Amino acid sequence: MANPLTSTTTAQSCSQAATETGAAPDVCGAPPAPTSGPSTLTWEKPQQNMPQCFVPSVGVTLRAPSLHVLSWQSDAAEALGRLKVLSRPGALPMRSLRALAECHIPGLQRLSDQLGTANSDQRRELAWSTEPDRDHLLAGGMAMTQAWITGALAGIDSQKAKRAAVREAVQDLQDLLDRKALFDVQTLPGKVYAWSQHPNGTTQPGHHFLSYQALPDALAQVLHGQEILPGNGAMRRVIPRHTQGQAELIGAPVREGEGQASSLVVCIRIRSLPSYPQPLIALDLYRKHWVTPRAPDQRRGNLTGYVLGQSAHPWTISAGASPQRVDSEYGELARAYGLDETVSAADLAAQRSGRAEVVLHRHTRGGQRVLTRVSERDRAEAMRNVARLLAPLGLEAWTGVSEIKACGAPTGTAFTALDQDAGQDILPRRARTPGMAGQPDLASDVLIIVHHPSCGAEAALARATIEGSTGDRVTVATLPLLAGVHGVAWQDTVQAIREIDIEQGVLGVLLIAPHGDQASGGRTGADPQAHRSAALQALIRQAQLPGEHLLPLDTGAVDPAGEFHRRLCHAWTHLTRGQHGALDSLDGVPGPSLPGDAPRVVLGFTAIQRDSGQFGRHFVALAFRLCTRTARTEARLAYEDRTAPHNLQLTPWESPRQILTRLAGASPVTLNSDVHPRQRQAQYQRFVDQTIEGEIAGGESPLVIIDSTHAVNLWPWLADKRIDVENITFGALDHRNMKVLWQRAGLRLVRVRQDNAPQVILGGPGCGAALPGQATHAGEPAQTCGPTRAGPRLLRVQGCRIPTYLSVDSGPSCTGRREGGQHGEANAGRGVLPASSPARPAAGPRPLELSVLLTQPGDDPDQLAGLLGRLSSGHGGHGGGTTLPTPLSFERVIRGHLAAFEGSNLGGGRGGAH
Repeated sequence: MANPLTSTTTAQSCSQAATETGAAPDVCGAPPAPTSGPSTLTWEKPQQNMPQCFVPSVGVTLRAPSLHVLSWQSDAAEALGRLKVLSRPGALPMRSLRALAECHIPGLQRLSDQLGTANSDQRRELAWSTEPDRDHLLAGGMAMTQAWITGALAGIDSQKAKRAAVREAVQDLQDLLDRKALFDVQTLPGKVYAWSQHPNGTTQPGHHFLSYQALPDALAQVLHGQEILPGNGAMRRVIPRHTQGQAELIGAPVREGEGQASSLVVCIRIRSLPSYPQPLIALDLYRKHWVTPRAPDQRRGNLTGYVLGQSAHPWTISAGASPQRVDSEYGELARAYGLDETVSAADLAAQRSGRAEVVLHRHTRGGQRVLTRVSERDRAEAMRNVARLLAPLGLEAWTGVSEIKACGAPTGTAFTALDQDAGQDILPRRARTPGMAGQPDLASDVLIIVHHPSCGAEAALARATIEGSTGDRVTVATLPLLAGVHGVAWQDTVQAIREIDIEQGVLGVLLIAPHGDQASGGRTGADPQAHRSAALQALIRQAQLPGEHLLPLDTGAVDPAGEFHRRLCHAWTHLTRGQHGALDSLDGVPGPSLPGDAPRVVLGFTAIQRDSGQFGRHFVALAFRLCTRTARTEARLAYEDRTAPHNLQLTPWESPRQILTRLAGASPVTLNSDVHPRQRQAQYQRFVDQTIEGEIAGGESPLVIIDSTHAVNLWPWLADKRIDVENITFGALDHRNMKVLWQRAGLRLVRVRQDNAPQVILGGPGCGAALPGQATHAGEPAQTCGPTRAGPRLLRVQGCRIPTYLSVDSGPSCTGRREGGQHGEANAGRGVLPASSPARPAAGPRPLELSVLLTQPGDDPDQLAGLLGRLSSGHGGHGGGTTLPTPLSFERVIRGHLAAFEGSNLGGGRGGAH
C-alpha cells in the first residue's frame, strides 16, 4: 500500500477549507473512502475501541499555505543580545514581547520559543504568518517593537553600573526601528510537506523543519471558531509559542453551580509508533477550571490564566505583583482588548470587555492547576463532530487497532478480591492479610504519626482509622511537631523516633502538615515545598526510616473526611508496600503462556530526568528487579564516584526503602551531568549492560522492560526511527550486536513508553460510563473511586513491523499520584488531576505503549504483551494512577521522593528524542 503522505496521486481540482485567516491547507487528492470515513463509525455508543486519532486518507496529500517568516536583521539581533547580557538574569521582558506579537502581527501562525534571540539561532526567526502583504506584516512587527520599547523595556532591571549600556542598547533598537531596519521577511511558498519512512518503516517528516507543525496547524485552523461539543462554545486557537508538532484550542468558559467555571481544551499532537508508516494526529481532550470572580491566594506562586479574545492568549504574572511588572503579558493584552490594565491581581478574574474576558487557573491546595478528564460520552461526541469538520481535509479517524481478548484479567488473587469492592476501606485487607509474598511483618511494627500543631484533629482521625482497621497488628504513636522549625531543630523528634525503632521497630513515619505557606504562619511568599522537604529530609536521612507526607483536611472539598480517608489509604499503602518493595501475590505470573524457560526475574530500567537548569540535563539511572519466585522487588541506581571522576558506580540490589535512605544521604544524585552527552550515554548504557549481564550469569532468563520515556536520551537506539530488532546495540560502547547473546541466554526485551499514545475511547460493555468523581448523564450510574483498578485492555496496532500494543486502563483512578508526589484531590465533585507543567497537562489516562523487541523461539508476541498487561493489572499497584508494569511501577516511589527535595522540576511525559 502506498504511503498516504507521499502519494503522488492528485485530483483534477483542489478545494480549500475556508477559515477566518485563510490559512487552512489546500487538499489535493481523492476523497476519503466511504467505507472507512467517520460517517460509518458509531461514535455515540462505539462497539469497537476508538483511538482519538486521525490519519490522512489514502491518496490524499496536504498542501500547506504560503507563509512569511519575520526575522531580526543582524544589527537588531546584536542589540537584543547585548540587552540579554546586560540585564539581570530573567529580566529581559520576553513574555511581554510575545503578547505584543500576538496582538500586532497580522495572520500570526507561530512564534519561535525564544523569539529569534537564542545565541544558537542563526536564522533569527521570530514569527510565521499567513499575511500576504509584506508591508502590512512589517508594519505589525514595527508596531510590536515600538510598544515594547516604550513599555516593558522602559522599566528593565539592570545593575547600576550597566544602566548606561542598557539605555544605549535600547536606543540602538529605537534607531533601527526609525530606519525601518529591524526585520527581514522571507517567503515560504505553499508546498506539500511530504512524509516518507525511515529504514525500519517508521514515518519520517519531510526535510523542511515545518513538516511537523503543518499538520496540527491545519487542524487548529479548521477547528478555530467551531463548537465541537454542544454547550462549550466556539474553540479559540492558542498561538503556539514553539516549533513543536502540537497546537491547542480552548472553548468558552462554561458556568456551573456555585460560581464554578471551566473550558474544554483540545490539544493536537503529532505522534509516531515504531515501524508504523503514518504520522498519527492525536487529540487530547480535558477541561481547565477557572477561578471566578477572585484570584487564588497570591502566596501560592505565579498567577496563570488566559485572555479569551479572538484567540486565547496565555499570560503569567508573578505572585503579588502589579499587572505592570516587567515580564508580564497582561498589561499588553489589556490595552489591546480594552481591559482594565490597572486592576489589582485579586480582581483580574472579574475583567471583561466587549471583545474579551479574563480567566485564571483554579489551583489545588498544593498550587497545582486544576484539570479534569472528559467523560467518554462527551469525548465520543466531540470526536464525531471533529471528524465531520476534518473530512474536507481528507483526514479520517484512525481505527488500526484490534483488542487482544485474553490479556486483561488480573491474575493476583489478592488483587482480584480487592478489585471487587474498589473504593471501600482497604486498610483491613492490606494490613491483616497474612502470608503475602514480600509483606513486611506488621505484628511488631509501630507507625509514627508526626503532626503539625494545627493538625491534631487529623492526627487523631488517622490514628483511629488505622487502629480500627488493623486491630492489634499495628501500634500507632503520635508525636507533635514544633511549629516553625526545620533542620537541626528536628533532632529531638528524630531521637524519639529512633528510640521507638530500637525498642519495637518502626514501620514508617506519616507526616501530617500543611504546605509551607500555611505551616509558616501565613508568611507571604513562603515556599510550599520548603516545610515538606525539610520534614522528609529529617525523617528519611536522620531517622533512616521511610516517610510519607499527608495534607490535612481540605475544607473546600465536597466530602472532606472521605477525601482525607482516600489520601490516608494511599499514604498507608506506600509506607507498607511501596517503600518495602512488597507485592500482594504473583499467582499465575509469568504463567504457562510462554514456552521454554519462563523468566525467573523481571528487570525494569528507567531514567528519571531532573531539573534541566544552567548545568544541562540531569538523569538518575534506575533499575528494578522482581523475583517471580518470592514476589520481592529490589532496586539499584548508578551514581558518580566523587573520588574517581566520571567513574560510575552501581549500588547493590536493595529494597526501595534502602534506596530512599541512600538517596537522602547522597542528594543531589546525578548521572554525571557535567560531562558531554556522549559520555552520559556511555555511562547509562554500561549500567544497563552490566545489570543484564549479572542476571544472565545467574541463569535467570530475565524479562527486560525498559521505559524509554527519558532513557531514549541516554540510549538513542530506543528511538522509534533507530530501533533495529536485528541489531540491538549500545552505540556509545562497542556497537556489538547483543541479539544473539541475549537470545541464547533466554532474555526477552520489551520497550514501554509513557505519554505518547493517543487516548482511546473504549468500546464494548461499559463504554460511556462516567469517570470516578465526575457528574453522570441521566440514567448512567456513577462509579466508585478506589485505589486499585481493573486489568488494562490490550490493543494491538495493525500495520507495525515491530509488534506494538496499547495497554489501556479500563478503570482509571482519580486519586492516583501525579508528578511531584502530589495526590489528586476531590474538588467540587470532580476528580482533580494536578499537572506538573502547562506543557504536559494531565489530559486523562493515556495508554501505555508496549513494543516487543526480542522474544524466544516459539513465543507469541501477543502472549508476551499480555504478560505485561497482567503485571500492570494490580501487581505493585500500591497507589493507583500508573500503568507501568511491575517492577517499574515502583519508579514513582523514587520519583516522589526526589520531587520532595527538588520541587516539581522532575521531567515527565514525552521523551523529546523519540
